[in-house]
Amino acid sequence: MSAQAMGATVRLTEDKRIMIRNTAEAITGVHLSTQGLQRRIHVHKQGLEKRFPSLPDNLIEHSWAGITCISGNSANIFTRVSENCLAAGCYNGGGIGLATHFGEQLAYLAIGENTPEIEQINQRPQPNWLPPNPFYSGELKCV
Repeated sequence: MSAQAMGATVRLTEDKRIMIRNTAEAITGVHLSTQGLQRRIHVHKQGLEKRFPSLPDNLIEHSWAGITCISGNSANIFTRVSENCLAAGCYNGGGIGLATHFGEQLAYLAIGENTPEIEQINQRPQPNWLPPNPFYSGELKCV
């Protein structure tokens, strides 16, 4: 399942490699086992084989897994948690441009400046509530 409704992201890197992102899932940890990565590599290869059956089996040279924060309604976090703690995140795969913009605006907020951009960010919908385990992770844990 892709993080974006339109499916996978495919990019040509500066060194002429193809970078593909085509899966997203709700997980509870920040560490991925070797078996978990191998399972994801298999899913990635299956996706390529379905779309491009004539490509060679050894097409994928390197695979990695990363973490991104995705809300159920594609909304971002931009808030004052407490007097001296500000937070931004949940970029929903929006990339470094959105993160840089939010970071800049948090800096203005931290020094007490209110910018038109902060007003615009604050008018956006808030992330919806996600239920706790076992519901959001898909992992049912019995005690």
